[in-house]
Amino acid sequence: MSPKLALAFLLAATATLVKGQNNAADSIRDSYHIFFPAMGKDILAAHIGDHFYKIVNIYKKPSEVYVDSRLITGDELRKYNDVIERIKSSVKDDDEDREMRQMERDRRQAERDERQAQHDQEQSRHDREQQQRDREQSRHDLEQQRQDRIQQQRDRIQQQRDHEQQQRERVQARYETEEAGRVAGGQDCRSCDEDYQLNEQAQREQSAEDRAMLKKGIQVLVEEHVIGNSENLKSLVLTDSDVSVNGVRQPQNIYQQMRSRLGDWALHGLSYGASGSADNYSLSINE
Repeated sequence: MSPKLALAFLLAATATLVKGQNNAADSIRDSYHIFFPAMGKDILAAHIGDHFYKIVNIYKKPSEVYVDSRLITGDELRKYNDVIERIKSSVKDDDEDREMRQMERDRRQAERDERQAQHDQEQSRHDREQQQRDREQSRHDLEQQRQDRIQQQRDRIQQQRDHEQQQRERVQARYETEEAGRVAGGQDCRSCDEDYQLNEQAQREQSAEDRAMLKKGIQVLVEEHVIGNSENLKSLVLTDSDVSVNGVRQPQNIYQQMRSRLGDWALHGLSYGASGSADNYSLSINE
């Protein structure tokens, strides 16, 4: 290689190296862009080489330009037109990248929000269905409880009827036995007749007392407007803690008034059931 050709190659290589170094030194770094929408103002800033540039725009037009914190004015501004355009272009690219990244974040967030909304709707539907099932089950339970109470009242009334029938049968059987013995033995059984009559009298007196006390209890229900009159009463169950009328449990003040009016009668409760006329009823007093 000739000395001239070698020198030309060296100069070209040196120029290329220096250009690469200058490009690296002149690269834009630490740029930022600040917006003040209410004022129509934005600020662009960046480092280029050893200098720091700041551009203040009012409604997208340069209003102030600073180089290393020095305000540039007048004809000197033209010297920095290329730098200003580079900074604008660089910051614009950065803004677009940020907007794209933000748009991607917004898109992913929208997808998450949509999935969450669908999940919430599905959960809400499940909750409504469960609430409906719970209401139906509650209505079923209440109806079953009501039917159970009615059946219990019917059972108590039937037990009372059976008990009264058994008493009548025992009295009748004893009377027939004593009468048969008197006829067979030719004995005077006036004392047997007297006992029977006394027993019948005691039963009549007890029945009269029960009717009178029951009437007092019914009067409480009429006075408190639980029923319109005695004919409206179909069933009455009094326990040691509450009272139910026609299958409906009554407030405690009704219970307390009945207890006060009845005193020690039916102390352990009673069960009353009417069928047809007011005189056709069964009464069972708990022992």
